[in-house]
Amino acid sequence: MRVYGYRFTRTGGVAGADPSKDPVHVAEAEQLGWPVRTLERLTPTEILDRSVAAVSALDEDAVLGAFVAGLGSARHGRQTVISFAWARNLATAPAGDDGLPDCGLRASPGGAFELDMTEVLVRLALGWAWNEQPHRYLPDLETAAAAGLPSPRPTTGSGCGRCWR
Repeated sequence: MRVYGYRFTRTGGVAGADPSKDPVHVAEAEQLGWPVRTLERLTPTEILDRSVAAVSALDEDAVLGAFVAGLGSARHGRQTVISFAWARNLATAPAGDDGLPDCGLRASPGGAFELDMTEVLVRLALGWAWNEQPHRYLPDLETAAAAGLPSPRPTTGSGCGRCWR
């Protein structure tokens, strides 16, 4: 997505580019259902509650399978295992004085996190993975719960039947 500083190469790969503010590029992205540069302000409690709801809809075996698929062609499957591992015990974790478990969700000075959900999802689709900033795990968890997860596929002709792409 050129509006976030990525472009497709002739070989089908992705390369960095200067972010485009061209109204044509913005309109193309929005026509595909991607709200461009729209920030969502979420409190730590909102992120916690939404993450707990999303993780409860996911199956651990499917998440692990998505990670394996992420090592192949489904790059977006890699981050989900990190997001899932972070969120899976939040519902039963002891809460601190601020009402939150010790989970890394400490609000910025404004009391909320600002997330550009489209940018986070574009980076996930490109295979980015991060293990800090747990507020960025929410779009991944909600997308996995709503859209499903990639699953590994056996390679053809491998003979063993246990090999994965």
